[in-house]
Amino acid sequence: MSVGSGLQRAQAFMILATGLYRASHLVAGIVAVAQHQRGRPVAWAALGVVLVTSLLVFGTARSRGWFGTWPTVADTVAVGCVLPFVVFGGGARHPADIAWVMLLGGSASSVAAVAFTRRAAVYGVVAALALTQAAAYRLTGADVAVIAGSLNSVVASAVLAGVFWWYLRRQGSLLDAATAQALAAESQRARYVERIAHHRALHDTVLATLTTIASGRVDANAPLVRNLAPVRPRICGGWSSSMPTGSPRRGPRRRWRARCGRLRASGCG
Repeated sequence: MSVGSGLQRAQAFMILATGLYRASHLVAGIVAVAQHQRGRPVAWAALGVVLVTSLLVFGTARSRGWFGTWPTVADTVAVGCVLPFVVFGGGARHPADIAWVMLLGGSASSVAAVAFTRRAAVYGVVAALALTQAAAYRLTGADVAVIAGSLNSVVASAVLAGVFWWYLRRQGSLLDAATAQALAAESQRARYVERIAHHRALHDTVLATLTTIASGRVDANAPLVRNLAPVRPRICGGWSSSMPTGSPRRGPRRRWRARCGRLRASGCG
């Protein structure tokens, strides 16, 4: 994935941050199942589903440059809304037995907060995850404090991810705008330098030609010089008329007029 622009770098960072957040929850789930639910095939199957949906969400995001809609929806439904009841039906009758799958709801809400562009969709996902966790914890007889802590994790994960994504997107857009402005200024400066160099080369060429002819080192009637005859009167007239009338530097102006007069007297004008 190309990360050349500021917006692309912001997207890459959010993919990495939410991916690490999901990885931490997945590691906690693996440890919990391996220690306390080793003999429950449903718990291992649930971990397999989480691994598959995580690879789907973050693998497509990495390859395409950003989260896809359908992988995020599949992850939200499977991990956040279905697996808690599946694990409960597989023998998890205590709050501690389903805590690891509830933890995954926070990473699901963080992905949804940055993947969906419409606020209504984000609010709907957070509400669905909160209702699912409250209902699943109620089935296990969890205390109100446990339920409140789980709901706080879901909401806080979505809010923090949304705020981070808003800030990084804004900074990336500002960086792209500043880069475009700098490139435009550099292009304009390069064109100006090229134009000045062209004018300077033209000025030096004409000046050398007039000086050589005025000094008598070149025959003004030579074919090569006479080919420039249609051009020299306009040059001489333009330069002689461009000198200010009241200029205190009368010496250079007189020398220019003398050189142009020689050219006209030689038959080139």
